Order: sequence, then C-alpha cells, then structure tokens
Amino acid sequence: MLIKEIKEGFAQMFEPGRYCLIVNVSNDGAEMLDEEIYNKCIHFPYILFVGNPLDQKKELGNIVKKIYKFDSTIDIGIYVNGLIKPNFNTPVRYFVNIVKKGVGMKFEERVNPKIIGWFKNMNSKFIFDAGNEDDIDDVIMIMKEAAIAKNRIWLTHKEMTTECLEQIFGWCRAYDFNFAINYGELFWND
Repeated sequence: MLIKEIKEGFAQMFEPGRYCLIVNVSNDGAEMLDEEIYNKCIHFPYILFVGNPLDQKKELGNIVKKIYKFDSTIDIGIYVNGLIKPNFNTPVRYFVNIVKKGVGMKFEERVNPKIIGWFKNMNSKFIFDAGNEDDIDDVIMIMKEAAIAKNRIWLTHKEMTTECLEQIFGWCRAYDFNFAINYGELFWND
C-alpha cells in the first residue's frame, strides 16, 4: 500500500481529541507492506485512514478485515470522497467529503448518487466545505438527489475565522445541518 505518513495523534474533526493512529494513504506515498501497516494499527483503539484510502481499496480492505479479525473492538474511520465504493463489509465509520462544486469538475465526475446512496445506507457522515450560497445550493441539490437526511450533513470551511464560522453556524441553523470544525487546523496548523 502507498502511504504518505503514519503518525500517532488525535482525531481532529469528529470526536476531536480522541487518541488514534492516523494513516495517510496517498498514490504519491512510499510503498509499505500491508503486514507492516497492520502491525502498527493493532496497538491503537482508534484508527483513521485519511488521504485517498479507497484508491487502494483492495489493500485497505485486506488490512481492515485483518484488524477486525484480530480485535473487533478497534474503531476504524475512513475519510472518502464518495466516488469509490469499498469492496469490504467490515463495520467502519465513513466520513464522506464530497468534492466541492467550484473545482472545475462536472457534477457527474464529483458526485455518484448510487455510491453516495451506499454510503448513506452505511450511516456515514457527509462533509461539505461551504464558503458561499452557491456551495449551499450544491449541498441541498446533492442531499435531495441522494436522499441524505439533514442530520447526516456537516458543513465546514477551510478558513476558521470568526466570520467564516458565524456564516457556517447561520447556514446550519437555517437548514438544520450540523457543523464540523477541524481542530487540528484551527489550533495546531496540522
């Protein structure tokens, strides 16, 4: 599996402050044996796979299955973009970060309603980076298209200024969404 970094740390957006192992999976990373990754993971109560973990879903699936076989009480969270469906059914938590509208990709390239529906059925959390009303319109369109419940949607913003947070809070109140703050970026520039 190609890994950019493995580090001990704390969950930053969901369950902030929870001690975990963070595995940053990247196609630009260095090759690491699945067994080596597994041996690091089994010593932690919580593991977060970030980056692009489902780009290497076969290897990820093998590692996740092996971890659960070793100890089914280990919590695993996987950050995904909602475009690739996993090929394993191990109980993990998915955090689906939908690609933002203004990145130059067509709707069909960044949103696959069928796969998003699968993640919805897995009780995933859907994260949207919202910076303006156009982003909110996009969130509402995706929510309706994929029939995502409002209580499964979290709004966030890359900039954590007071002004941006107030704007996010306002949208969350207006549309009954949740908000998520990346505490690592806010406090530790991580």
